[in-house]
Amino acid sequence: MYWTEEHDRLMCRENLAVDPFTGTKKGTVQKVAKWKLIADNLLEILEPKFKVDSRAVRDRYQLLAQKLRKLMNLKYSTMSLKSHSTDSPTPLFDVLMASCSGFNTACLYGPCKWTLRG
Repeated sequence: MYWTEEHDRLMCRENLAVDPFTGTKKGTVQKVAKWKLIADNLLEILEPKFKVDSRAVRDRYQLLAQKLRKLMNLKYSTMSLKSHSTDSPTPLFDVLMASCSGFNTACLYGPCKWTLRG
C-alpha cells in the first residue's frame, strides 16, 4: 500500500483512540488484538482507502515514530534557546507526541532523552 499523509494522520488518530500501548505488554495476545482492531477500523474507512493488516499498521507506526525521534533529536541538538519555536515540524507531530512518554525539558539543552511507547 502507498501511504499518504492523510493515511498517516488517520492511522495515528486511530492509534490514539485504541491505544495499543496502555495495559498491554510487548508480544501479548492483547496487544496483537489491539493492533488488529486498529487495522480493522482503518479498513472500514472509505476515503482514503486502506489495504492493511495489523502488521502493516504496527510497522508504519514504528517507522513514523523513528522518523519523529530523529527529527526531534536533530531539532533540539541544533537549536538555541532564542530560536525556540512552538510550531509543529510536521502535521503528524502533535498526534505522535501524544504517544510519547517521558518527554524531558532537558531536550532544549542537548540531545533528546525521551522514548515512544511501543
